[in-house]
Order: sequence, then C-alpha cells, then structure tokens
Amino acid sequence: MELSIIIVNYNTEEELFQCISSITKSRINVESEIIVVDNASKKDSLNRVKNAFNICILQNARNVGFARAVNQGIYHSEGNYILLLNPDTMVEENTIQILLDYIKEKKDAGCVAPAITYPDGKLQPSARSFPTYTKAFFGRQSLLTGLFPNNPITRSYLSLDMDRTNPQEVDWVMGACFITKREVLNEVGFFDERFFLFVEDVDFCYRLKEHKYKVYYVPYVKVIHKFGAATNKSWYRSVLSHNYGMFKFFEKHYNPNIALKFLLFLGLTLRISFLFIFHIITNPFKKPVFPRSISK
Repeated sequence: MELSIIIVNYNTEEELFQCISSITKSRINVESEIIVVDNASKKDSLNRVKNAFNICILQNARNVGFARAVNQGIYHSEGNYILLLNPDTMVEENTIQILLDYIKEKKDAGCVAPAITYPDGKLQPSARSFPTYTKAFFGRQSLLTGLFPNNPITRSYLSLDMDRTNPQEVDWVMGACFITKREVLNEVGFFDERFFLFVEDVDFCYRLKEHKYKVYYVPYVKVIHKFGAATNKSWYRSVLSHNYGMFKFFEKHYNPNIALKFLLFLGLTLRISFLFIFHIITNPFKKPVFPRSISK
C-alpha cells in the first residue's frame, strides 16, 4: 500500500461525506486506502458514509481526542505515506497526488502541506512560525490581536506576510491537511496524546525540526476547509483544550522555570477568561463560533 488517508471524525457526518466524495473524485495514481476514526459520534450518524463508500471505519466508544485517534488510524494503516485530513475539508482534483509527488521528491521532508482556504476562497494562514512566550498571546483569538489586528507580533506569528505563491520551508503547518512518511513517524514518533485537541500539529512539526527534517508549504495546491465544523459544537471545551495544549507545548519543549510557568499559566487563564466574557457579552443567546478574521 502506497498511501493511507486518515480522517478523525466527531459529529461531522455531512462534512465527512463531502470530504470522502472529494477524495474519490481526485486523481490518485497509487494504491490507497481511507481510514475514518470516529470519536463516539451520535449513534448511526455514519450510516450514509458506510453505505456509500468502501472504507475502513474505526469506532471509538468515547471521544479519545484528536491525537490519539490519529495514532489509532496510523496503527491500522498500511501505507508508506500517511495523509491526515480533517472531515470538514474538501480536496481539489490533483491535490493529493501533487502532495505525494512532492514529498517523494524532497528527501529531507518530514511533512508537506497545501494552502488551505475557506469555502469562499479566503486564504487561511495555515503555515506559521513556532510560538514564543510573546507570540503565544498574539494568536488568532487573543484579545491583543483583536484590539490590534495588524500588529507586527501577530503578523509574524501567523506568517501573514510570507510569500504564499511559491513552495517553501516553514516552521509548522495545520493538521487539517498534511502528508508525512511512515519511516519519519517511526523515527520521530506519532502524535503526542497528551494534546487532546489543538497544538499536537505544532508539537509534531517541532519534533520534525529536532530530527533535522523540514516542513514544506506548497501553496499552488489547495484544500477547502470549513473551519470549526466540529469544534464550534463544543466551543468552550475547544478553547480550554487549545490553551492547555499551548501550556503543555511550552512545558515540553522550552523547559520554563517556575516563574515562567506561573506567568504563562496566568496569561493563558486571562486569555480564556476574556474569550468567555467577550462571548457572553456579545452573544449571550448564541452558540459561540471561532472568529474568522484570523483563522487557525
């Protein structure tokens, strides 16, 4: 088997159906398989997918988180190359084959990712620089970014000024879509399951760099991403997971002393509080959604 496509699903049955439909219509010139790992979605929600496509579905009895579900898919896969794909994405006709060809060509590649857009064509900043103690408070959802959206720290963190026309090496790419090699996974390690949701992709790319592999961004191929199809249904949990994941990333890779840990914890706690308060004030009767001005 040359290619395994792994999709982690959580109550996104309609998006999943469209995602797999787009895969079946794409041009893949190698033997491939599709593995869906379902994190305890609603009962019988995958019947339409099961009836329409000949794929492997791994059903979890509970939501074990994104990283662990990805690892389950990898353990059950047979491909020499692994493509991770969110269920709320749709691939263009040649995207998968181009990514596969590119990672085969680049011997030093740890993973390769395409450009990611919203359904309306607006580009998502899916290739970014690694977080630092300063940049951590200038993310897409932060109060400081909301107050000063064009500040240089945010623009640097989200790589908003990078050349998005030519392939290039970047720090990290979103786990919504990227391809990697089984031999790389065996060397670097699978996804760190301490990250329940979010930041596991940052951690993986950071470990690739530690092992002298490169992360490539290929903007001339695109994936459409309906951002937040699953996370908006559990918004508060998603916000907590994202910020906890960021704390674990700093603790794991930057070895902060007690003072820095306290300041980081305090800052992330304030960030969470501002997000919750802002939502309650502005949308007291609506389900929270991630803002689209600057996207993960």
